[in-house]
Amino acid sequence: MLSGRCDSSDDQEPSRPGSSTMISINRWSATIGLLLLLVGPSYAQSPTAYSQILKFGFSGKPFDASARAELTKLFTAFCRDLLTALPSNTPAEDAWVQQESNTTDVAKLSRLVNTPEYARHQLKDTLSTCAKRASDLAMVQQRGDLRAEAAGFISLAAIFNEDADLKALAKRLDIKSINDQFQLLYGIRRVLLISALRTLDGQ
Repeated sequence: MLSGRCDSSDDQEPSRPGSSTMISINRWSATIGLLLLLVGPSYAQSPTAYSQILKFGFSGKPFDASARAELTKLFTAFCRDLLTALPSNTPAEDAWVQQESNTTDVAKLSRLVNTPEYARHQLKDTLSTCAKRASDLAMVQQRGDLRAEAAGFISLAAIFNEDADLKALAKRLDIKSINDQFQLLYGIRRVLLISALRTLDGQ
């Protein structure tokens, strides 16, 4: 179970397997809590799936089957909320992105990746993948296959591995609701990875 505090070394029990991992999780939980207080005052009035996911990470909730199912629903909502906020390319714009991508000309590619059309195309692909994987994870959880569930959490986390690139794409579009929810993508990824570990602990 996650805790929001980290005891002093004088009060700790002798080190045991997994204790260093738990201390790391505790420190991360406290950090995320502080960051939420700094960047998320608006979420307190109208909580988003994004803010609820981050709060889940340091709430002290056990990562049991029920809590993990709740978390998966939040991730499904998170990805869909972002998709809703993201403007779509027209079919002609998507076709142009595909055509311009089919080259080895570095200068041409450099111009392409700095366009809003490219940013919309890439983010739609990423967020659609996110929504699909979250939906698939919910079905896996209903089967009770813990190994497949852990793999599902890891698969979702992998979407946010290149968080700097995702932030750069979002910044290019200058959509506040997306930029706000991309501030702590590393925290989103960390919650997913902890979920995978706790799922395997339940075997």
